[in-house]
Amino acid sequence: MVQGLLSRLFSNTAKSGYEKEQAARALESKKSVLLQFTRSNCSLCSAVRKEVEAIPQAHQVAVATLDVDDIGWLPEVTYYDIQHVPTFVLLNAQGKALCKSKDPKDKGTVMRSLASMLTRVEVAV
Repeated sequence: MVQGLLSRLFSNTAKSGYEKEQAARALESKKSVLLQFTRSNCSLCSAVRKEVEAIPQAHQVAVATLDVDDIGWLPEVTYYDIQHVPTFVLLNAQGKALCKSKDPKDKGTVMRSLASMLTRVEVAV
């Protein structure tokens, strides 16, 4: 799956430059990757941004942010069945999806879901 994501990253020009570079770095890192599906006008996404940005320093995981409004990410949005934002999918270092966050009702729900997901990284390392 990682190779598929990487090949789509470099073949599709619809993705924004920064987002594309960030995702490529995360996927090439040989670490677990937390895919963060978001949208620019999502207030809950903005509310958890600082906590999500701190994840790479606190855990052995890279973060890739994918904007669901960018049509270039449609294959990933479809593949991971993203229905709400923010939604997180944790991939192991080989690109296999380990888990997906629950429906994001509020910031507390999102943070509890993330905390639960990140325990999978600690076990997998």
